[in-house]
Amino acid sequence: SIKESKEVFILKKAKWVLLSNPKNWVYHPSHYVQKLGKIMDTYSWEDEFLKLDDNFRTIRNLKNLYEDFNESFINDLDGAANRLDELIEIYKNSDIYIFRRFAELLVDYHDSIINSFTYIKSTNNKNKEIILRRLSNGPLESFNNIPSALRAQSHGVTNFRYTRNRILWHLREDAAIKGVPYSDAKVHTIGKKRGKYNK
Repeated sequence: SIKESKEVFILKKAKWVLLSNPKNWVYHPSHYVQKLGKIMDTYSWEDEFLKLDDNFRTIRNLKNLYEDFNESFINDLDGAANRLDELIEIYKNSDIYIFRRFAELLVDYHDSIINSFTYIKSTNNKNKEIILRRLSNGPLESFNNIPSALRAQSHGVTNFRYTRNRILWHLREDAAIKGVPYSDAKVHTIGKKRGKYNK
């Protein structure tokens, strides 16, 4: 029953100002917003949102520093290491507590973060184009999701061999019908003669 304040309205409608990198914004033409009683465009929303708290602009700038770092240094581990050390110092000296904690996290996983800037050549499954792919545990997590989904859909697994074959068939593009085919004698067996039956 409590009416939503203008500040809460701005926080809900313009959270992208803080969460999204400005280089990824989609700029929209101005339009009248009845709740605020004024004409708003992308820049107006940015101004209104950043005026809500003096720290918002600093938070966004510090966040964008790491996002820009994360998108750079392809196969340049030395450059990534130097820039990461700089970011750790910036975050350690920040007045905002969450970034000082973030600096501790970067220190703990320093080597793993640097190694993640290794890119390998991979094949795009759609058009077979060779692309550079960053080292990630994403493909492994995707693979692990297959047996989990199969188990959930089948409401439990009782036959390991059948389940294993289902997983292999799902993953292989050109799956063989059978690894070791049956012999003709085993395939063309003579079945039992059908008995009499009443119409």
